[in-house]
Amino acid sequence: MKELFVNAACGMFAILTDSKNVRAKKQIEIKLHAPDIEELFLLWLSELLYQFNGKKLIFKEFFIEELSERALFARARGERLDLKKHRLKTEIKAVTFYGLKVRKIKDAWQGEVIFDA
Repeated sequence: MKELFVNAACGMFAILTDSKNVRAKKQIEIKLHAPDIEELFLLWLSELLYQFNGKKLIFKEFFIEELSERALFARARGERLDLKKHRLKTEIKAVTFYGLKVRKIKDAWQGEVIFDA
């Protein structure tokens, strides 16, 4: 389940920007609670998107410290967005509930999410 959350965050930032020039200079902590795993997944990505759009932080490393189907404690590392250094690719306005799925298939977790661009 931790890999799903990390991979989804990496995937979202790969859509937003080219992360090869991002350095892990600043770290934030994220603590979230939700009624179920799907909403927790949505809140995780939404919080990261808020940090990007609202606080102009761009991340390249994600560490899930604690994760259950209703709670998450994680750290994200990156730096402030600098348009002279970082190349933006695609704008994401929101993480949507539409088509949102998180499920366990055999020994692996799978998630689907649609971004509003």
